[in-house]
Amino acid sequence: MQEQAGPTLGAQVPSDWQDLRHRSGLVYSVPPEWAVVAEDAPGAADDSLDWGFGVLTSANAEAQRGYCSLTGTSSFRVRVGLTEPAQGDAESITASMSRSMGDAMDTMFSEHGSEVDLGHADKIGVSGTLAYHQTIRGTPKEPRSICTPPTIRADVIGVSIGSPESPETVALLLMTDEDQPGVEPAEVIDQVLGSLRFDNMV
Repeated sequence: MQEQAGPTLGAQVPSDWQDLRHRSGLVYSVPPEWAVVAEDAPGAADDSLDWGFGVLTSANAEAQRGYCSLTGTSSFRVRVGLTEPAQGDAESITASMSRSMGDAMDTMFSEHGSEVDLGHADKIGVSGTLAYHQTIRGTPKEPRSICTPPTIRADVIGVSIGSPESPETVALLLMTDEDQPGVEPAEVIDQVLGSLRFDNMV
């Protein structure tokens, strides 16, 4: 028997937000001022982004690119994108991606490591499809540079796109700064996450 989806995040987003479409049929929305790296709709150029820990995403967007003078254009307040399909069920892929995000907080996104809380995966639904959502937070150890926030938040939403006999999962990955002036509001981040859905027109 196929596992049933949980409650949908289902955020309402403003009409001027940008839609980013993925070849899997998934789409999510971001505020109009966020930089869109590339569309990933059928026929579009494949412009993937390397997260630096063995994961590539496409249909990418970033908020406040180049905000920190120490790192120039490589800095960002928020990064979000969708992975290629991975073999495995949504729960296990979400857990695996969450561990990778936690490791990245500790080894790549902080100068002296981070204390990481992996949280736990909640069963949700994306347009009625089984998915899992996990929020990870890292607290970078002192001393921190001006480019490193007091808290790093990451979210993974793994969406089942396969069958029980041949499970596959596409994951939405999001990483954002928290707890300092100028960061994107938590309500905006939650709206972006809640906008994930299947577009039947793709």
